[in-house]
Amino acid sequence: MLYLKFLFNAELWLNHQTVGIANENNACIVKEIIQAIHNNSVYLSEIDGETGDGDHGVNMNKGFLMADVRIKEDDSFSEALKKLGKTLVMDIGGSMGPIYGTLFSKLSRTLKIEEKIDAKLFEEALKIGAEQGKESTRDMVAKLGRASRLGERSKGHLDAGATSCCIILQTMADGMIKRMVK
Repeated sequence: MLYLKFLFNAELWLNHQTVGIANENNACIVKEIIQAIHNNSVYLSEIDGETGDGDHGVNMNKGFLMADVRIKEDDSFSEALKKLGKTLVMDIGGSMGPIYGTLFSKLSRTLKIEEKIDAKLFEEALKIGAEQGKESTRDMVAKLGRASRLGERSKGHLDAGATSCCIILQTMADGMIKRMVK
C-alpha cells in the first residue's frame, strides 16, 4: 500500500498551491465516490466471491450509502470525508470499516485547514498508484482472510479490497481534477 503514503504525506502534495480545488462546498467529490462504490458493488462482490465470501461489495455499498444521507451538499470536501470516515468506523463491521474509515478520517484532518487543495499529485499518485496497486494483487498468493484457504489457487485473481480502493482513489482524483481552480 505504498501509494497510500501520498494521502498521509500532506506536506508533499499540499505545497503545490498554484492550481487546486476549493475545500469549501465540494462534498460532491465524496458523493461521487459513494456513487462509484454503489455502481460497482456487484462487481466488487463478484471479485470477492472468486476467493472469499463474496460480500465485499454489499458491505462497501451499505456503509457508503449510510454516509451519503449524512453528507450535505454544501459540506466542505474535508467535512464530507470526515462524515464518511466516521460512518465507516462506527457503523460498519469487518475490516473494511476501520481501514477505510481511518483513511478518510486522517485525510479529513489533514485537509480541514486548507482552503485550496492541490490536485496534480492526486491525479499522479492516486490514479496511477491505485491502478498499479490493484493489479499487483493478481500475482499474489493470499496469506490472510478467507482467500488464504485457497493457497496458490488465489493467485491470478484481483483482491476485492484493492479493487474497491482503486475505485475510491481514482474517483476522488477525477473529482478533484474536474474542480481545479487557479
